[in-house]
Amino acid sequence: MNTQTPVFAGTTAECLRHFATASGITIQNRNKFGLRQELCAVLGLESATFHRWCTGRTLPAGIRLIKLQKLLVLAGYDINDRVPTPELVRELVDLVALTVLSLEQIAEAIDSSPRLVVCWATGEITSFSRSNRAAIDQLVSGKSGDVRKQTRKVLDVLRKLDLEISL
Repeated sequence: MNTQTPVFAGTTAECLRHFATASGITIQNRNKFGLRQELCAVLGLESATFHRWCTGRTLPAGIRLIKLQKLLVLAGYDINDRVPTPELVRELVDLVALTVLSLEQIAEAIDSSPRLVVCWATGEITSFSRSNRAAIDQLVSGKSGDVRKQTRKVLDVLRKLDLEISL
């Protein structure tokens, strides 16, 4: 858990506006455009969609919102409108947010539906069965190395954007 002072605190939209301004990611600059594409590739997002989010034209929902919030948290932001979720669900969501596994792969691995995984991730459902809990725990622990690897990739791109990130 990051106990350092956040780069910025606010809603997801406010943090994203700050991120876009601080990183210069929306400026018509070849270096920044390439980094935006690299960042989007690591997170499994479309560059044009990410640009629309950064400029405030649209905001994501569902899993895309979770991916965006994970990026902002990794960049040191304190997002105050995140849905509180249990640690186990947060770890499960990281698998999707960091493109380690797709929703479908997670659902299959824990013998559930992708919709149920989304409901857990967005806080619509806060409980799960013992068998789901055991399957999630096994899946998360088996993929922890992949999560660390993807996290490093995202942090590397964020560093290239000249953001001050404390690990």
